[in-house]
Amino acid sequence: MLYFEERGIFMYVQKRNETKNKIISSYLNLLDQKDATNISVTDICEHSNINRTTFYRYYTDIISLQTHLKQRTLKNIFGDPFIFYDKHRSVSNAQLYIANHVFNHIFHNQTLFKVLMTKDESFKFELYNYFKNNYISFMKKVLIRETKSTINEKLLSQYIAGAYTGMIYEWIISDYSASPNELTDSMIFINSHGPISILESK
Repeated sequence: MLYFEERGIFMYVQKRNETKNKIISSYLNLLDQKDATNISVTDICEHSNINRTTFYRYYTDIISLQTHLKQRTLKNIFGDPFIFYDKHRSVSNAQLYIANHVFNHIFHNQTLFKVLMTKDESFKFELYNYFKNNYISFMKKVLIRETKSTINEKLLSQYIAGAYTGMIYEWIISDYSASPNELTDSMIFINSHGPISILESK
């Protein structure tokens, strides 16, 4: 009996996930066609072939759907550099891990990121804040703990976040013309040498 109860719960959860994914997919398809401010609950319901009651079972409004989608999209970009650093004890290797994880994650979800980055003006700002906050957290746990550095983590995090956001945006609008490995190598080279040193070496 327990097996059938568990199976019933599993099927219920699976059905909920399928419905939520259908709603998100419909929203993204609509976002690819028109501005986010012009998408209504009715549009999503018609596109996904559900009624309004079903939509409101999962989301209170369009904004809650957008928030959930962006949070889910951003959640796994950074990976887990803390575990990687604790294992290898190398800031350079941790930076390589982050860059590689970021560009490969985006590349494997390229349609999703392209729609959000080019159709939702707020996503670029949220991506920037995601990188900034995660780098602040990373540096507080690593640099302060290991080197007692007096570096301003906030300014450095803002700098790196801007670099990542700008590079990702240009990569996306170029239709992913470079490979994730090429982007990783470029990011690590720039971070390691600094733009001024690179320009002076020309």
